[in-house]
Order: sequence, then C-alpha cells, then structure tokens
Amino acid sequence: MAKPTIKDVAELAGVGLATVDRVVHGRGGVKPDLIEQVIDAINRLGYGAQAFNAHRKTTHIEVIHLRNEISVFERLNAEFSQIAAVLDKDIALHRTEFADSDVEALVDYIAAPPFPRAGLILLAQDHPSITQAVAKARESGVIVVQLLTRVDPGEENFVGIDNYAAGRTAAMLLSRMQAQKAGSFIVLVHSSAYWLHRERVRGFSDFFAGQGLPQHQFPLICFGFDDDAIMTRVLQAAIREQDEVIGVYNAGAASVAVASVLRRTARKVMWIGHALSDYNAAFLAEGLLDFVIDSAPETLARRAVDLVLQQLGLFDAKPRDGVVPFVIITRENIPENFQRNAIDNC
Repeated sequence: MAKPTIKDVAELAGVGLATVDRVVHGRGGVKPDLIEQVIDAINRLGYGAQAFNAHRKTTHIEVIHLRNEISVFERLNAEFSQIAAVLDKDIALHRTEFADSDVEALVDYIAAPPFPRAGLILLAQDHPSITQAVAKARESGVIVVQLLTRVDPGEENFVGIDNYAAGRTAAMLLSRMQAQKAGSFIVLVHSSAYWLHRERVRGFSDFFAGQGLPQHQFPLICFGFDDDAIMTRVLQAAIREQDEVIGVYNAGAASVAVASVLRRTARKVMWIGHALSDYNAAFLAEGLLDFVIDSAPETLARRAVDLVLQQLGLFDAKPRDGVVPFVIITRENIPENFQRNAIDNC
C-alpha cells in the first residue's frame, strides 16, 4: 500500500494543503476545530510519524486570544504573525482564537493541546475553570504568560498595562477638564468577567471618591459587553436617567455605538476611550472622542514572546518589565498610519 501523502491528509480532513502544512510544521494561524480535523486525519492515515519526526525538536509556543474584530486583537494578531515569521525555524509560534463565551472548549483545549506545548501566552477571562486549567498546565512545566488581563492575579508572568492607573488617569482627565461644569459621568465596561476591566473601574472609582469635585456626581457603571446594540441601549438609558451627563469613560473597546449615541446628544460630552483603531482615530479627528488610552499591543506581543523564550532558556537577554506604559492619544498626535485611515473613515 502506498504511503499516505499530505494530499491524502488534506482530502480526509476536508481542508486545503496549506492548512495541513501549517499544522504539521507548527506555523499557527489555524482554528482549533481544523487542527483537530487535521490531527485526526493524520492519525487515521498513519501519516503522523513521518510528518512529525522531522519536527519533534520544535519548541511550540501558543498564543490563545479572543476571536474578536476589535482593533487591539487585530493589532496583536498582526504582530504575533510578524514575530512568527522571523523566529528560529525550530521555534513554532501558534495562534489560536476562541470566543469568550466558549469557556468549556477553551478549558478542554488548554488541557489537551494537539501538539506538545512548551509555552502558552493567554488572553482570556478569569473564569474559575480557566484559572484551574492554566494552573495545571503550569504544573506540567508549561511556561504561561498572561496577556493584557489576568486569569490568575497571584502569578507574576503578566504582560500588559497598569489598568488601575489607566482608570485613575481617565477619572483625572474627566474631572479636571470638566472642573467648571456640574454633572455626572458614565463608565461603560465590557463586564465583570475580565480582571482588566474591573481594575479600570476600580481605578476610576478610587480617584473619583478621593479627589473628585463636589459638583460631580459619582459615576454610573454600565455593562455593554462590547456589543454595539447593547452598548447603544445602556448608554441611551443612562443619559436619559442621569442629571446632565458631562463625561463618558469607555473602559471597554467598542466605540462605534458610543459615537452614534453621542452624535445625537444635544450637548458636547467629553469622551475617553481605550485602544487606538481606525474608527477611534476618525472619532478623534472629528472632535467627538477626546482621548484614547492605548495599550501599545505591538509592544505587548513582543514582550510576551521574549518572556516565554527567556524562561525556556532560548533568549539570553532579560526581557524588560512586563508592565508596558500606556499611551495617551489625542487629535494632535494620531499616528501617521491611523491618520490616513481616519480620513477614509470620517
């Protein structure tokens, strides 16, 4: 019987040759269900040994992040793709996406990866089952780095911004720049499922409680789940119910809904958001959005990979601290590449 070929694997798995090649060589960028289909086809055809023996010394590092079109994830994914292209041929950087609602599937995948994972860079909510799965992976010898948010606040391997300080900064900007006005502030946040969002709200509330001006009402916290339809409803309701809204802090990432509501508001409302995107650049250029607190995802991606490589003994230089300074973007300092896109989106 003829030996199975990569074409046989692709046909049995129902995928293209390029997908099989990416799985076999550990290049990443393949969805978990397709990886499972390819691995199953390899095992059924007996193609596994000849396919993987040449790569058994490959060090596999996996990035697991959210399946989301929000700019920060697109920028992270693009940076990880560039990093993967220049790593040593014996180091494979995989990129796998999960919806944040797929907690059970993510837990199962962390526990049983389709390849021997040496490092894991994870962006996920701090659900108890996820935290437990990560702890078991760490106990098995996997180097785990928490990216942007924490699934286990007790662990040191974290790469992200100081989210508490970001929340305090937003409160300071709103209260100081609106010092001459009386009114209330609204804080929009994805949910309480993510540590980074809780930290931003905590920082905002602590600053407001300690240094807020007496004419400013304590902020109303609203959950929008980064969903445009939900965000629109909760923001419209909050503006109707609050006395003279003078500021909005969007501690999440969705901004199109906020813009659509604020455009229809009779008075100017100061707005602070997170994560620079083409849309946010356009809103800044328009004067609708006043400040963007950007987490510099390109820097985060590189530091996360460097941290894993260093702890695996594959990177001699000591990586810089995992806490990356956030950047304040205004209408006056929109980066050139976003300026071009802002003009197109206005």
